[in-house]
Amino acid sequence: MLGWVVFAALVLYAVFLGGTFAGIYLAVVRWWSLVLVAAGLAIWAILAVRDPSWRPRSAIWPALVLPLLVLAVTTATSPYPRLGIEYVAWSTLLLALYLLLVRILARPFIRARIGALLGALCLGIGLTYAVLVLRDWIDWWGLVGRVTAPPLRPEFEGLTYGNPSAVLTVVVLCLLPALAALPGSGRARAAMGTLLVVVTAIVVVMTGSRAGWLAIGVAIVVVGAAWLLMPGHRGRLGEALADRRARPAIVAAVAIVAVVGLLLVPSLVLRAGNTSDGGRLQYFTTALRMFADHPLLGVGPGVWVALRIVYTQAGELDYTVPHAHDIYLQGLAETGLLGAIAGIVALACVAWLVIGAIRGRDDARRRWGWAAAGGLVYLAAHSTLDVYANMPAVILVAALPVAWLDASSTADVPIPRAVARPLAALRPIATPAFVTAAVLAIAVLFRAESIAGPAQTAVDRIDAGDWPAALPLAESAAADDPDIPAYRVTAGLAREAVGDWAGAAADLGGAVAVDDLPQTWLAIAWAADEGGAPRAEVAADLARATRTGIQQPAVAFAAGWLSDRIGDASSADDAYVGALTGLPSLAADPYWTTDPAVAPRWADLLTQAIAADPTDGWELALMAGDADTARALLDGAPDPALADLVIRAWGGDADAAEAVRETAEARPLDGDAVAWAARVSAHQGDAEQAARFRAWADEIESSSFEGYEVRIETGRLAERDNAGSGVRFYGAYTYRRPTPNDLVAAGLPRLVYVDEAAAP
Repeated sequence: MLGWVVFAALVLYAVFLGGTFAGIYLAVVRWWSLVLVAAGLAIWAILAVRDPSWRPRSAIWPALVLPLLVLAVTTATSPYPRLGIEYVAWSTLLLALYLLLVRILARPFIRARIGALLGALCLGIGLTYAVLVLRDWIDWWGLVGRVTAPPLRPEFEGLTYGNPSAVLTVVVLCLLPALAALPGSGRARAAMGTLLVVVTAIVVVMTGSRAGWLAIGVAIVVVGAAWLLMPGHRGRLGEALADRRARPAIVAAVAIVAVVGLLLVPSLVLRAGNTSDGGRLQYFTTALRMFADHPLLGVGPGVWVALRIVYTQAGELDYTVPHAHDIYLQGLAETGLLGAIAGIVALACVAWLVIGAIRGRDDARRRWGWAAAGGLVYLAAHSTLDVYANMPAVILVAALPVAWLDASSTADVPIPRAVARPLAALRPIATPAFVTAAVLAIAVLFRAESIAGPAQTAVDRIDAGDWPAALPLAESAAADDPDIPAYRVTAGLAREAVGDWAGAAADLGGAVAVDDLPQTWLAIAWAADEGGAPRAEVAADLARATRTGIQQPAVAFAAGWLSDRIGDASSADDAYVGALTGLPSLAADPYWTTDPAVAPRWADLLTQAIAADPTDGWELALMAGDADTARALLDGAPDPALADLVIRAWGGDADAAEAVRETAEARPLDGDAVAWAARVSAHQGDAEQAARFRAWADEIESSSFEGYEVRIETGRLAERDNAGSGVRFYGAYTYRRPTPNDLVAAGLPRLVYVDEAAAP
């Protein structure tokens, strides 16, 4: 019982903290997770020495060993092996933890209770998510002033997982084995199963996860068809549907789901048509390009995210993300055909285990076999549009049914004789090699995390504006682990802040040689200019900063400013136009008419910006103070009627301003209408209404700043939220190491959000 309590507590830690967003990206959580892993494996080693039943065994060992060997090989052959070392180390520990999990589940006492734990997780996570979303909806209804169809995934609610789709994935993967393990029979079992299904169905709707919806559909079709093809199952389905005891539960479940679905029809339609960042096709394309360049062994584990910008061509979307949103394409890019072969072998081994359980005579194993099949098919389908291989919470709940079957298996996966004989010769060294690998993995990771902790402190101090205090910590991290570009970017920015231009150029150059980040090239150009480099060199660095096109207004404006500084007015104008089209409210900043170098060109810049972006041309003209031109451009606006009201309200028409607010209230899920209601209210000086509509927009768009104006700030550190850049999580998403929130180098002008239109 004591062992069960400890085991359950560790599962809860992994599902709610260690295996979640914080456990992936926060150094302190990774450190404590590593401590727990090391302690757990040490205790297991002692138990295994004293009791042979604790010694590692798995019926599907090729599915564990072969992928790990491929990760090690592809890391060794990678152009950036340092980026893959931690993946190999953590994968080694995950293999060890899986083998420990199998030994734990070999105990009937624990194996009999794991289904109840997963059921509790399904209910606990599902109900918590539903309550938090309902709370957000109540707040939103209060802002709207009436009950209406609310937004799905309000404020991008993702619990500790950081993403609504991850919440859905964990809940679904807990649901299936929980259903398989339901005790008893009759109404009580049907009622509990119905409750689990209804809670999961509510989460399915609330999360608005289109990848999850697709995966559920695929799992129902594939696994459902397989179940119906089994002898006698169609008859059992008919009996279950005809059972009077089950009818009330079925009717209640259908009614609840139908009512929720009908209430949310507008939100469901809106979510289905939302393109999000629109980048999946681009991420797939970069993965295929990497695979084409490295077809056999790939670019190495963890390298897709680092090389994404490098493989993005001019004019294509450049957006910072942590993965390629398709595990198969990312796997091909990182481990090549060798990885694909290892994956096929691993899947074949797991399929052998699951199918054997389904076809066996043991009723419990059959039910757990179907649960494992459903969960794995769901995860396989979901992984065509998302990647959860980096989230231990998902890995754990997906692996538990497989480990349950593995622990209760009486046979090993069949191995061809030609392969089995040489493997038999290696058996005596298998355990020592396994122990050695685990010890080395722990040592590697402890060293890495000992550097990550102080680096986090350096970033925190930079974000607080304390550059001198941050500098020694940043320099130390970059020196101790120079092949992690995130450390070198942080150190380079800190060096620039104190005027060490040569040192900054060295650090920044080492980082940009790997990932080609536009902000890093911008900082290199700044260091070159301040360090007295030739203007041609500065111009070349600025060209690299905008190689993929002018997609980030913060980079574009700073590049324009620096181009002006070196006398390259043509490049400056191109960059300024990019900044204006990206953030049209920037046209209202006094900079354009007061800066001696820019003011004579302002009229032409505005004309170019309007021509470059006809849909926002009316807003550019309005922000520049030319209402007449704005009216003349209304036909190009996405919503001419709303744009006309905004133009009149901006000119002081109180009735038009009220009409803008009424439009937002009539279209509560229209983010553009709500954002304009906030901006018009702020322009009028009505801070209360502006705050109301901004909070409203946040519920819809999750931390949207569309309801704010953007202005230019030339101070060293922005006091307000930085605008025009999508790389706040560059370091964390790319290398699991934080970098400063603002990656525009100190001393360069930056763009910030402001509360009122009149604020400079």
